[in-house]
Amino acid sequence: MSLTNRILLAMLAGISFGSALEWLMGVIDPESGLHGFIQDGLILGFFDVLGRIFIASLKLLVVPLVMVSLICGMSSLGASSRMGSIADNTSGSYYGYRASKAALNAFGKSLAMDLKPQGIAVAQLHPGFVKTRMVGFNGDITPEEAAQGLAARIDELTLENSGGFWHSNGQELPW
Repeated sequence: MSLTNRILLAMLAGISFGSALEWLMGVIDPESGLHGFIQDGLILGFFDVLGRIFIASLKLLVVPLVMVSLICGMSSLGASSRMGSIADNTSGSYYGYRASKAALNAFGKSLAMDLKPQGIAVAQLHPGFVKTRMVGFNGDITPEEAAQGLAARIDELTLENSGGFWHSNGQELPW
């Protein structure tokens, strides 16, 4: 099950359980011990701590997701993030663009190394040559195909392959 599906399932379970507790609190006599246990023990105690842990964990997830968003967003601003590959440079030119992509790749690789001990994986992703207005709709793949490929690469992301540089089609790209 993908991380997105797990998060959605956890949110649905939390909403369902919270709704059940809310209903139960309305049915139980406020003077009973069970009402006090639910209010003080569960809601203000256990679930408060669990919520704080969840929020802290969510903050740790936001860093790599923002990084992926930045990399994907940046790659859509120019010809391709593949142009940040030194080994794949067969045509020269575009010095500033290539340098910015290479710097972005180095940043992503360093971020992956720094976040790996905390159990957070980071990827550098190239969406491909996408049919957009920027390229006169002359790309090789549709935006939907690029998005599906990027989502698949994110679903495949683990700590073992963290820090890699991939095309949306799954090909590992050279640095």
